[in-house]
Amino acid sequence: MGKLKKYVVFILIAVLSTILLLTNNVNAAENENVENNQIGENQIEQNQEVETTPLVGETATADDDSIVWTDVTNAKITIERSNPDGDTKSSMYLKLDGLQYNKSENSSYLYIANSSDIELPTTAEALEQDKRNNKCIAITANGTQDGIFEFRLYELLNEAYNKSGDIYAWIVDVNTASSQLKTVLSAKKVERVKSLNVGSRYTVSVNKTSTSVNSEDYLLLKDRKVKVKVGVLSDASIISALNSDKNDGLNKLLAFAKTNNSIKEFTFTIDSNFGSAYNLENIYTAMENAGKDKLYYVYLEADTENGKYYSLEDVNVYKFNELGSIEVYYESNYSYKISDSGNTGTTSQDKTTSTDKLPKTGKNLAIFGVMGIVAIIGVAGTIKYRKYRGI
Repeated sequence: MGKLKKYVVFILIAVLSTILLLTNNVNAAENENVENNQIGENQIEQNQEVETTPLVGETATADDDSIVWTDVTNAKITIERSNPDGDTKSSMYLKLDGLQYNKSENSSYLYIANSSDIELPTTAEALEQDKRNNKCIAITANGTQDGIFEFRLYELLNEAYNKSGDIYAWIVDVNTASSQLKTVLSAKKVERVKSLNVGSRYTVSVNKTSTSVNSEDYLLLKDRKVKVKVGVLSDASIISALNSDKNDGLNKLLAFAKTNNSIKEFTFTIDSNFGSAYNLENIYTAMENAGKDKLYYVYLEADTENGKYYSLEDVNVYKFNELGSIEVYYESNYSYKISDSGNTGTTSQDKTTSTDKLPKTGKNLAIFGVMGIVAIIGVAGTIKYRKYRGI
């Protein structure tokens, strides 16, 4: 019986040690999950703010020192969007803020160009000629409130934005009584606004008979040429990136589409200064022939004509809907998926599964493991007990 007692004590020690070891492992796994979740919750995107430098006016050079010219000392000039969130298609405008001018005696005119050295008028007659030729914009006629003026990017402003290189601004005053001119602001650089996110820079509408395109990031000038590539999206890594982060996935697709083989390519010309083109070559048929169960991308790139114009490229994903029409594919309640056949299709996001660790499940498994070990030891103990019972 002495040997039996020793054996029972050994069994109890072994069971307690096993339970303690498994409990520590489960607690460690739970702590790791908590730390990982806290790290994920603490990740914050940081937005960068661009400071605007106040403008400095020139010293008066007119003969009559008694004229009060426009004061631009505290003025700011920027190009802005009506909805600056990065995804929303919105109009752009040039904003003058903080101008102090004597509108009862003078008129002010804005010049915009892609060079810091332009020829400005020296007489009232030359200024009138520039007005008729749309080379300048009257400031006093466009005030939204005291000292603030907004100008939509059309005609003169839009032409400067389309061309490559830096953008500069001038303000010229003309005195009503004496017809004297003074350049109160000279060659002030104006920063371009940040481009919209990929997938928002063009709108492409596709139907069974034709295709139409609108430039949304900024209005492409009439007669600018745009290249179009249509392709099948079947790259698993890009689809996975689109599932994880739409913007990241579209940026990867943009790089992919530049060199990937396409099912259709063509070039069209912008019809007007409002950045649109209609009745373009049909891309519906090309997609239909390739199969309605696939995902497609449409890549667009405005021709810079060897650096003459500012670039504008974009890409987005399209699919056939249940009615047989083609629409932009990405929506918040859908995810990209590659089927077993290699084709692409859609599926609603499955909220019943998760990639997170399941600490409760791990704890249950640990408990079942302890119970199994105890059972095995118990059986072994019973056998030993029967063996030594007669001793």
